Amino acid sequence: MISWQLPTRGAFKLNTDGSFEALVFLIKRFLSLEWQCELMHVYREANFSADYLANYAASLRIGLHIMEAPPSGVLHWLLHDSSGVSHGRVCV
Repeated sequence: MISWQLPTRGAFKLNTDGSFEALVFLIKRFLSLEWQCELMHVYREANFSADYLANYAASLRIGLHIMEAPPSGVLHWLLHDSSGVSHGRVCV
């Protein structure tokens, strides 16, 4: 089962759009720093909010976008993700 978990204090999450070349570069950069680093892959079914925001961002024009509030469509997914509902995923 897949579910979203709050990162530990002092940790942060890196969400990517599937661009593995950029992801590998960032991973190598983070690992080269003098800090404790733990990497974990999270399927989109475990974090629908990040998936929604990635798709939303892809629909915007390139440039800086400052929002006063989160996009209305993400609010449903924030509640969904925070509820801890698990989802199955077939991996082949």
